[in-house]
Amino acid sequence: MPYKDEDVAYWMTKEPTDLAHRVATLHKMRRAQSEELPRIKVATVRKAVADLYVKGYGVEVGAGPRPFPIPAHARCVYGDIRDGESLKDYFARDAVPLPEHINAQDFAGVPDNRFDFVISAHVIEHLEDPIGSIYHAMRVLVPGGIHILSVPDLRHTFDRKRSPTTLDHLVADWRDGGKSTRLEGYAEFIRDVAVPVFGHKFKEEEILPEAIRLSEKNFDIHFHAWTDVSFLEMLSHVKYDIGFEVLGYTSIGNENIFVLRKR
Repeated sequence: MPYKDEDVAYWMTKEPTDLAHRVATLHKMRRAQSEELPRIKVATVRKAVADLYVKGYGVEVGAGPRPFPIPAHARCVYGDIRDGESLKDYFARDAVPLPEHINAQDFAGVPDNRFDFVISAHVIEHLEDPIGSIYHAMRVLVPGGIHILSVPDLRHTFDRKRSPTTLDHLVADWRDGGKSTRLEGYAEFIRDVAVPVFGHKFKEEEILPEAIRLSEKNFDIHFHAWTDVSFLEMLSHVKYDIGFEVLGYTSIGNENIFVLRKR
């Protein structure tokens, strides 16, 4: 038997103002559900990846207010270059409490072979030397340890006007820690993101001075941007030198999730 509110005759008995209120409410609910659906899909896939690969004792770097789901049988600490209060200010809401001071770039101060897993979600694109970050993540993992990388796909983020970071660029960053490409990274971000996507107004001759200003402030940007294919190209190029294998990857929403295992 159909519900009465599925019958046109039922709604014909309502006042126009009542109908307008109901329709507006329904549209608001539909829009809220539509906006929430991508987050739910990403959370579901992240949980499935964690259930498959996360065990033992590990760390997530740069989790902020959105930590990766961790199975109940695993233990996870959180690391960041910011303290808890700074994280709350940065994200304008509560973040993961009491993170250890861990720099995702070099894991300085973290002993070798300390963790069974290392998780990095939407962090590596902020780092000046992505390959170096993977190298140090492998250093702090036990043999057979798992490194999970959740990486934004430039085609579905504000990086959509950028070209993927080239392998030559990434290898150069590995050689010198990103020093030689730092200003180039800021300039690219201004030219390909700040201007066309965020609407900032810079003439071409103003881009380099602005890049220098942002560099001096250590302004947080995406230094690098990838598609799934370009990130896999980087992993394939360095996996033997660093000592890991790519177990697989999956794409969901605006991100690609890669699972690496230390040899």
